[in-house]
This record gives sequence, C-alpha cells and structure tokens, in this order.
Amino acid sequence: MPLQNDISKGRLIGYATLGILLLCLPIGISVLLSPGRIEYVRSNPAEEDPVTARLHDPSHPKYDYVRDAQDQERLRRDVAKVKLGTTLDDVGKLLGPPSEEKVLQAKPKPGHVTPQRKALVYYFKQLVHGQYNPNHDTMVELFFDEDGRLMGIDSHVEGIASIPLQFKK
Repeated sequence: MPLQNDISKGRLIGYATLGILLLCLPIGISVLLSPGRIEYVRSNPAEEDPVTARLHDPSHPKYDYVRDAQDQERLRRDVAKVKLGTTLDDVGKLLGPPSEEKVLQAKPKPGHVTPQRKALVYYFKQLVHGQYNPNHDTMVELFFDEDGRLMGIDSHVEGIASIPLQFKK
C-alpha cells in the first residue's frame, strides 16, 4: 500500500503541486518571452514626463511663473500686516489681485445651508501655470470664512508665517 503511505505523509499533495507547476512552466515562459509582452525600463524618467524633463534641463526655464523680486518683497511685508478677522476686501486692497481665487464649499448636508468660504492664493513661483505642485510651487494662501473675514494663512514662502485656521464656534 504505497499510495496510502504517501497520502498519510502528505506526499500526494506535493506530487500534485509539482505536476501542476511542470505543466504551467512552459506556458509561463512562452508568455514572458513573447515579443509583444516585453517592456523596457526607462533609464531616464525625464524622457516622457515634460515636467521632470524641465527640472533636469538647465537650458529650459524651471518655472512657468516667477513673481518679480520687488513684488515678492512687497507681499512678504504686506502679508505680515494682515490679521485674523480682516475682511476680504481689505486684504484685496492691501495685497492686490491674487494669482487665483478659490470658492471653498463644504459637502452639502440635506436640510442645511452650506456655507461658502473663499481662499486667495498668491504664487511666488509656479512650476506649471494653472496646476498646483506642492513639491515645487511657493505660494501663500489666505482663507476666509462665509462672512468674508480672514480665518487663517497657509504659507509655503520663506519669511511669511502660517496662521492656523480659526473656525467660528
């Protein structure tokens, strides 16, 4: 009774697994070696990504948008004057027109009025115009509540301090 001894020792399961592996091995090898399935690994990721290529090419300007140095200094100085509770209009008069104005709206809840808040964004450098890139863009974003009062500042600019958001209670 050699078969019964093999089953009791678990060898029959091992034989079945080995048999399946031997049957599938030629199929797997042929799939891997077929010419249509071979993928080449790029040695330089900048070859297909224009943003990455721009970062590695010294002859290409690095950023789509760079605020001039005098305006950068003016913004650094004027943002420091802005305090929590300042109105949207007053901030606009002090800092000038923003690079971008966002309307922020919370997820609507049935039976509730959803407040609309705003944010003013002032870019100092923007890698790709119209697209925010947190790894490369330098900007300051000012957040306003539904009444149009400043509730916080998120700064990615050296020399401008962030102020955590202060929500109404």
